[in-house]
Amino acid sequence: MEFNAGSIPCSTPYVPPHSTVENLRLNYNFTDKVNVTCDASGSTFTLQCHNKGLWSGPVVSCPPPALLEPSATVAAGKAQCSAPAVPLDSNIQNLRLSYKHRDIINVTCNEVTNGVPEWFELSCVNGIWNGQNIVCPDPVKECNQPILPADSSVNTIRARYKIGTNVNITCKSASVSFVWICDKDGLWRGSVVWCPVPQPPNGGAAAGRFGNKEPQEKQNGRNVFITGLLVAAVIMFILVLMSMVAFSISVKGRSFGPSKHSLQDERTDRGPLPEVPAGYADYLVGDKSLYTAPYLKPDEIHHSYETYEKPI
Repeated sequence: MEFNAGSIPCSTPYVPPHSTVENLRLNYNFTDKVNVTCDASGSTFTLQCHNKGLWSGPVVSCPPPALLEPSATVAAGKAQCSAPAVPLDSNIQNLRLSYKHRDIINVTCNEVTNGVPEWFELSCVNGIWNGQNIVCPDPVKECNQPILPADSSVNTIRARYKIGTNVNITCKSASVSFVWICDKDGLWRGSVVWCPVPQPPNGGAAAGRFGNKEPQEKQNGRNVFITGLLVAAVIMFILVLMSMVAFSISVKGRSFGPSKHSLQDERTDRGPLPEVPAGYADYLVGDKSLYTAPYLKPDEIHHSYETYEKPI
């Protein structure tokens, strides 16, 4: 917004009651004009922004709008009618929130009887609706689309099914079908739909034969046979291992067991000392001449050693 040098912008002008101003703003520049229009009379006067920030123009007051004359029915004390309550299976043309005295409306039933829709006439009399009691026939019940498993299909698909209609439900994975009937209460009646789950192909042999139980039975038998072979192999391995351990223990017992030629009398606690090999007695430990020789105890089978001092 641009201002002339030395001028003061004008604020929003005073607008008298019962008048309007187009494109009213908060600030106006010098020489800006606004047109004020009276609502009731339509007369117009102009205000102009002065350079001192003041508005110049005639001081005009607009007359208030004239009050609407009450209708003859209201003047006579006749009350209006609100919208009537009608059955759910009916409708009213040109429905309004209120109706004047002696207004007439037609209520039409949604269901058609003998090819012609039934209708009723109502008239507003001093705030009360007068006319016949509105009774519309119950709407004809129908069945919605049946809810089925994903792996099944229906021979005929419709948005609505009439009472007594039969539908054939077929499983896609097998030649299994079910029949449902639309009952009079609008619900489906029939057997529970259960379709077998398709099995994945087993190599090339079972490809393209979903739902056939023979490949699955053969596979189960083969799995049992393989499991039996594995169990038998484990048992054989354990038996061989136990036999090897027993043989090893038997060999060690025969190799290191006590001999009657190497043992002295049972009252002694050690066997005879073997002859010292040549040069073995020269083994020195500190200031003693020692030699090491094996001996056997009568009551033990383990081979051990003791150190003896060399005899002088």
